Amino acid sequence: MPPTFPAEIVHEFMLRVNEDRERIDTLLSCSLVSQIWCALARPYLYTQVVLNVEHGRVQKATAFTSTLTKFPHFRTYIHRLLLVVPYTPSDSSVSVMAALGDLASLQSLRIRPIVVYDMADDDKLQKHLPPLLSSKSLTFLELSDIQHFQIDLLRLCSSLQTLALRRVEYSLTPTSGAESETTGYWAEGWPALKSLILSTEEDGQSKMLSVFRSPRSPVDLSQLETFIGLDQCDTTKAYQDHCKFISHVSRTLKTVHIDPPSSYLREGVQAPHLPLELHKLQSISNMTLSIVQQPHRQRNALPWLISVLSGLPDPGTLRNLTLLCDLEDHSGNDFTFHAQGWSELDALLPRFHHLRRVHLKCYDERDAKAATELVSWLHSQLPILVNKGLLSVEHFSGM
Repeated sequence: MPPTFPAEIVHEFMLRVNEDRERIDTLLSCSLVSQIWCALARPYLYTQVVLNVEHGRVQKATAFTSTLTKFPHFRTYIHRLLLVVPYTPSDSSVSVMAALGDLASLQSLRIRPIVVYDMADDDKLQKHLPPLLSSKSLTFLELSDIQHFQIDLLRLCSSLQTLALRRVEYSLTPTSGAESETTGYWAEGWPALKSLILSTEEDGQSKMLSVFRSPRSPVDLSQLETFIGLDQCDTTKAYQDHCKFISHVSRTLKTVHIDPPSSYLREGVQAPHLPLELHKLQSISNMTLSIVQQPHRQRNALPWLISVLSGLPDPGTLRNLTLLCDLEDHSGNDFTFHAQGWSELDALLPRFHHLRRVHLKCYDERDAKAATELVSWLHSQLPILVNKGLLSVEHFSGM
C-alpha cells in the first residue's frame, strides 16, 4: 500500500460502513491503521454518540466530556446525540450535561428517560439544555418521559423541523431561575415545524395539543405537513381534541395518523359524528387510519373509515393509505362480523385515481395458521384493489 492512500477512497469506504452494531468496531479498526486513517475515521466515530449518564455508567460519560474539553474541535463532529439520563439525577450526571455545552453541528437530539419527581432536580437538568437546543443545525428533537418540561424551551430550537414528544408532561411557568438561565439563547421567531409526533397517556395529549393551538404555542405550525398523534387513553374526548388539532393545521397537512377510540364505534347504527373538518384537508397525500372490529362489543370501524375517506374534499390528492387492522376475536372461519363493510371500501377506493398503494397491517393474531387464513381472507374481500395491484397485506404480532 502506498504511503499516502488517497483520502477520497478512505472517505468513500467509511461512508459505506453499515449503520449497525459493528459500525463502531469497524471504524475503531480503521483508526488503528495509521495516523492518517485515525484522523479520517475520527469524524465518523463521533457522528453518532450515545451518552449514558445513569448511575454506574457516568464515569465513561465523564471521560467522553473530558475528551471534548481537551479537544474542543471534536464537538463539531457530533451530528446525532442520544442522551440517557437517570430517573433521579446525581451531581455527576448533571456535571456531564453541563460539560457538553454547545454542539454547533448537532442535527438530531434524543433525550430519555428523564423521569423525576422533584422539581428542583428537574430544574438542575433542564437548565443545561439551552446550549444543546440552541444549535442552529438542530432539526430533529425527541424527548421521552419528562415531567414538568419547560415547554418554552422549544423556542430555542430555531431550525427545528421534527418534534417527537413521548409521555412528556409540560410546564408553562419556568422553574426558579430558568428564565434568566436561557435569556441569552432566545432566537427571533418560533421554530417552524414540518412534523409533529405525540405519544401520550391519559389526558396528556389533550393538554399538549391545546397549548400548541394557543397563542402560547412555542412552535410555529403554519408549515406543518405531518402529524402523528398516538393517545393511549382511548377516550372520546382525546379523539375530539386530536381532530380539532388536525383541523387547526389542515391547510398544510399532507400526512396524518388518525386513531379513533374503539368506544366511539358502534355497529348497526349510522357512522359516528366526526369532529374532524374533513373539507379542510385539501393537501392530504398520506393517511394512516386505525380500524378495530370487536364482535363481542358490536363495534366496527369500517363505517367510520368509509365516512372519513368519503369526506375528503379532493380524492385526487391521496397517494398512500395505510390501515392498521385489529380484527379482534378472529377464530376459525367465522368472519361474519368482520365481513361487514369491506366490499364498500373496495368499491370506494378506486375512485381515488392517484392512489398508489393501500397497505393493510394486521396485528395481534399470534397463531401462524390463523394469521395466514386472515391475510388470504382479506385479499378475497378486496378483489378490485387486488386486480388493480394496489393492495398489500402484512401481518405481525403486537404493536
